[in-house]
Parts: sequence; structure tokens; C-alpha cells
Amino acid sequence: MRNLFTILFAIICVVGYAQEFEIGVKGGVNTLHGDLVPDIIDTDALGYGGGLFAKYHFSPKFDLKAAANYGLYEGSDLNFPERASRGFSYESTLIDFAVSTEWNILGVNIYENQKRFASTFTPYLHLGVGANLADVDVTTSVDGRALDPLDATRDYPSFAMIVPMGAGIRYSLDKLVIGIEGTLTAGLNDFLDGVSNSANSDDNDWYTSIGVTIAYRIGETSSSYIEEGEPVEYLEEGDEYLNDDDNN
Repeated sequence: MRNLFTILFAIICVVGYAQEFEIGVKGGVNTLHGDLVPDIIDTDALGYGGGLFAKYHFSPKFDLKAAANYGLYEGSDLNFPERASRGFSYESTLIDFAVSTEWNILGVNIYENQKRFASTFTPYLHLGVGANLADVDVTTSVDGRALDPLDATRDYPSFAMIVPMGAGIRYSLDKLVIGIEGTLTAGLNDFLDGVSNSANSDDNDWYTSIGVTIAYRIGETSSSYIEEGEPVEYLEEGDEYLNDDDNN
């Protein structure tokens, strides 16, 4: 985990001089969709997690995001009567690092030009690629089924590729940016809950996180767009800004 956060910090230092750059934190709840959860969401298996991220806005509607996330996950067959006889339970710690591209549907520039205030609210979609580190502990009940030898002897922690995708809503308050984001991550392997051959080895494990994001925007403030001594005003569509030279 320390190495992943070190990499993220290095990226922040390298691109921190960009005018449209954000650094932030995320915190919320998560759940893992694996071999021990027959339903889409098991409310008894909700965990918590958080992370750090950095964004570089290379255009008004697109940005590049680097993120490191930490999450705790758990699940048990004992939560479901139809699976209680199998008796598997797990606790999993997932640490992932991913690079994603975000499409900000309404754009993220807080100023369309030097004299006009633009929308600060936008929904967005994101898609990326990365890797995670899974550390899993699987237990079995006294009367339950024994783990398949391939599952029981698997070494942890283990690395795997991931594909995160999702959506969010962001609102910019000049320097501060707040939002809500949901991410569905394809694990590209079936061992994120430590159970594969002992259950359904045909489908890979996925996990979901939903949380609040808070970021600090490194770039121009509203005062930077108004020259000293000029009036502060916002123009409507079709209006033109007149300076002192135009009046002479």
C-alpha cells in the first residue's frame, strides 16, 4: 500500500504545476460481487474504504485521473439459508491503483472567457485500467464443505489487473470541488474473495464503491480573471465586453 501511495504522490509532484489540476480524497462504502454473494448487493457484507486521487484536465471535457484506493470487504454463506450448509466466509483487503479517463459531460472550465462565469456543475463518466493487491482470509464452518485444494493453497497477497468504470457528479466552488462517485471494478480474476474452484470458477469477481469526493483545485481563481480596476460583471449570450479603449 505504501508503494502505491508513493507512486500517486510522485504523479502529483510531476504535474502539480498544471493550471487545471486537482488533488483530493474519497471515502464511502463498498461491496464485493463474488462467489459468496448470490444477490447483486449483500447489505450484511457492506464494507468501507477510501483513497487519494489526482486529476489533470487536458481539455474542457476530459481529464486524466490517477487514483489509489483501499477497501475492506467481507461475506459469508451463513447470511443465506440456501448456502449455509457450504459454510464459507471471507475477509478481504483490496488495494488498487488505476489510471482513468473522465468525460465531464458539461465541461469543467469554471470560466468560458475572462469576463463570463460558466457552469460549475457537471455529471461525468469514467473508464480506466489498473491493478489491485488482494489479501484474503477464508474460513469454513465446522459442518461446512472443505475448500478446494487450489483455493486452500493459493498464496496471498496477490496482484491482478482491474478495469474500473463508473459515473459521478461534481460541483466546483472555485478552489474546492465536491462530488459523489460510484465505481464498478472488474477484477479480471476469481480470487478476490479467496473462493474460486470451491464454488463458481467460471465468473470473475467484481467490486463496487460509492462515496463522496473532496478535491482542491490548483489553477486560476475567479479574481485572476479580472484585471485590477475593471468592473466585475457577467455577460449574457450575445453581449460583448467593452473596455475603456472601446469607449474612446
